[in-house]
Amino acid sequence: MSSTGCNGLSTLSPLDVYCTDRVFTILANLRTISEPLRTIPQALTVTSQVMVSHQRINTYLLDDKLKSDEIAASKWEVQTACIDTEGHHLKVEKGEKLAVCGSVGAGKYSLIQFSKKFRKYQEMLVGVIGSIAQVSQIAWIQSGAIRENILYGKPTMDEERYNKAMTATALDKDIRLSAIVI
Repeated sequence: MSSTGCNGLSTLSPLDVYCTDRVFTILANLRTISEPLRTIPQALTVTSQVMVSHQRINTYLLDDKLKSDEIAASKWEVQTACIDTEGHHLKVEKGEKLAVCGSVGAGKYSLIQFSKKFRKYQEMLVGVIGSIAQVSQIAWIQSGAIRENILYGKPTMDEERYNKAMTATALDKDIRLSAIVI
C-alpha cells in the first residue's frame, strides 16, 4: 500500500521532487487506513458465521419435533416461594443426549435434581432411563497442598494408592514439569 501511495504521489505531483513531509504524511495516512481495512474481511466472516449459527439454532428450536407432550408437572417449595413447572415441557427420547446450559440461578441444577427424583413432587410423570452425569457447582479442591487434596482428609497415606491417583489424573507429569513441591 505504501508503494502504491508513493507511485501515486510521483504521478500526481507537478514537481519531480519528493518532499519528506509529504511522503511521511501520506505514509502515515496509509498506515492509519490499512489496519481497519485488514479487519473488514475478518469482521464479515465472523458476522456471517454468527448469522448462520443463529439461523441453525433458531430452526432447531422452532422445529415441530421439539414440541412434544408434557412429561412432567411439579411444584416444590424454595424458602417461601412456590415454583411451578406446569406448562414447561421437556421430552428426551431414549438414546438422546441433553446438555443443560444457563447462567447462575437459571435452574440447571433444579432441572437435574428434578430428573434424578431428588425432590418431592405433586405429580410425577418422569422416567429416567440410563444414566445422568452431573457436574457439581461446588469446588472439591481444598486450600492446601496437592497431597492434602488427594488424601482428602485421611490422616494416613497409602503410597501405592496415592501414586495411582497421581498417575490416573496425570498430575505426576505436571509436577515433574513444574517446580511444585508436594
